[in-house]
Amino acid sequence: MYELSWRRKRELSEYMLNLAKKELEEGMYEMAALHASLALETYLRSMIERLRGRSIKRKGLSDLWFELTFTLTLWEGFRGYSGLFEDLYTNNSQLFEFMEEILESTIGEIDVGKKNSKEIIKLVEKVFDRLDVVVSEVWPS
Repeated sequence: MYELSWRRKRELSEYMLNLAKKELEEGMYEMAALHASLALETYLRSMIERLRGRSIKRKGLSDLWFELTFTLTLWEGFRGYSGLFEDLYTNNSQLFEFMEEILESTIGEIDVGKKNSKEIIKLVEKVFDRLDVVVSEVWPS
């Protein structure tokens, strides 16, 4: 099976987010929410691959942790993480375990309507924007 590079996964996540925006305009709210969620998952997978095995300075790792917890706490309302952030420490292996735990969690029951779909799409865009900046600082391409 062919494995996509982290760059291709990042491009795929942007494509899925744009698809979600079009579906939202067309009133396909459940599909918009699904594609936005998949866009976030694909983006996080690309981040894991981009950073795995890299040496990250402690300050950069702290910044990355802050952005992950901040943006994903906002996402918590849709995904139901409840307390995943409390006992985590800032080191590489736990960072990846944490991100993989997020990817393995289920979407859960979401009341998908026009308002929620728009919020999900905005939130995924915000996650992309904030984490892109931090990841670029931690490990420039």
